[in-house]
Amino acid sequence: IEFLKTQNITDEFKGMSFDCITAFNVVYYLNDKNKFLCQVYDLLKPGGLFISSTAWLKEKQTGVRYLLILLTKLKIIPQMNFFSKLELENEIVNAGFVIAESISITNLPEQLIIARKK
Repeated sequence: IEFLKTQNITDEFKGMSFDCITAFNVVYYLNDKNKFLCQVYDLLKPGGLFISSTAWLKEKQTGVRYLLILLTKLKIIPQMNFFSKLELENEIVNAGFVIAESISITNLPEQLIIARKK
């Protein structure tokens, strides 16, 4: 396993394809989720998996949500984009994926989504 940090996954992995791509606790930091999801889709082999664990903090007014807003305003953490579970799932489907599994895994609330490339 090799871990890489990159700003543009399409350029970084040009000409490559993968069986599985994971994104844990990063989607809410992206300014353009759709662009990222389309890049992931393009990099996956047919039938490949995209596995993401993402907090969807738009629906619930939790203490964690307010803490994150404060930390963002204080510039302790990067800007976060809040969205609902349905918004997140719709963006994944709109990028071309079929959602195989969507499970709530914490009280944040946080969703584990396993999506398959068609």
